[in-house]
Amino acid sequence: MRRSRLSQMLIYWHINSAFRKARALPERKTSNFETGSNKVNFLKNLKRGELIKQIKAAQVFCLPSSVEGFGIATIEAAAAGLPYIVSDIEIFKEVTKNGQGGLLFKLDDIEDLSKKLEKFISDKNFYKQKSDEARKLSLFYDWSKIADQTEAVYKNLVK
Repeated sequence: MRRSRLSQMLIYWHINSAFRKARALPERKTSNFETGSNKVNFLKNLKRGELIKQIKAAQVFCLPSSVEGFGIATIEAAAAGLPYIVSDIEIFKEVTKNGQGGLLFKLDDIEDLSKKLEKFISDKNFYKQKSDEARKLSLFYDWSKIADQTEAVYKNLVK
């Protein structure tokens, strides 16, 4: 049986106010979202290797957070060439350079999110373009470059 493209998407939900009940679920590796469908799984407490495997197997990374500290999960997905769809909160605009490598959707606008997911599913050329952009975006966040930049800031402060 061939899986649909939609079922192969990795949807990473930040558990915020809408999903706080999920925190009360018993500890287990996966749980189905209770919609009467088994097409969405919440994966939690994955070991690093399994997380990377899941990201590489996914087609789209989606993070509809209303609050984020930085957005490193989006950059990790981008490093794997995985286009993303994230909410249009300020931190994502900054971290993604206004959507380089993915799309921003209007916060709390399910219709907008849905249309953007459909764009990735239906337009292979657009998907490829955003995948290439995602890899390029991730290069900006190379840890060795960031460490050098941070060191330069500290050295400048102690002068």
